[in-house]
Amino acid sequence: AYSYEINGHVSGLFVSLKEALLSDEWTHIVMQQCSPDSGDESSYHPYLEELYAYVKRLCPPAKVLLNKTWTFAHGIPRFAKTAFTCPEEMFPAITDCYNKAAECIGAYKLIPSGDAMYALYQIYGADIYRDGFHANKTFTRYMLGCVWYMTLTGKPVEGNTFRDFDGEIAEDVVLTVQRVATEAVKNAGYLK
Repeated sequence: AYSYEINGHVSGLFVSLKEALLSDEWTHIVMQQCSPDSGDESSYHPYLEELYAYVKRLCPPAKVLLNKTWTFAHGIPRFAKTAFTCPEEMFPAITDCYNKAAECIGAYKLIPSGDAMYALYQIYGADIYRDGFHANKTFTRYMLGCVWYMTLTGKPVEGNTFRDFDGEIAEDVVLTVQRVATEAVKNAGYLK
C-alpha cells in the first residue's frame, strides 16, 4: 500500500494503486521512473507499457504525462546504484531514456523537470538539493512548481509576484529560477 497524499498533505490513508486511480476522476496522471534507474533504458520495459495500459484501462480519459527526473550532485554515493559516475554522464542517458519512453507510450507531455534541474545545477551547484538528489525545499521546489505549472497550462511564470514560499528566497534567485524554468519549458515546446 502507498501513503495517499491529497494536495501535498498526508491523509493518513494507505491505498493500492488501483484504489488511488479510482479515487477520483483524474484528468491528468503523471508517471516517472525511479531516479537511480532513470538512465537505464532496460529498467523501463516492459513495466512502462504495462503500467500505462493499466492506468488507461482504469482512467481512460486521463492524459498521461511523464515527469523527467534528474541526476544527482557530484560525489553523491547514490551514483553507485547506477552505471554513471557524474551528472555529465547521467543527464544525457536520462534524456534519451525519457524521450524514448514518452514516444513509446504516446505520452501527452514530458515534463522537463530534469532539464530545469540540470540547468539550475550549473548555476547553484549542490545547493539545489537538500541531500544530493532531492530538490531543496525552497528555490528548487519553487522552480519545479514553475516547470509543472507552465507545462500543464502553457502560461508563463516570469513576472509572477507569488512569494509565499516554505522558506526565504532572495528576489534575484526567484527571478533566476523563473528564467531557468521558462527556458526548460520553452525548449520542450510547451511555451511560446
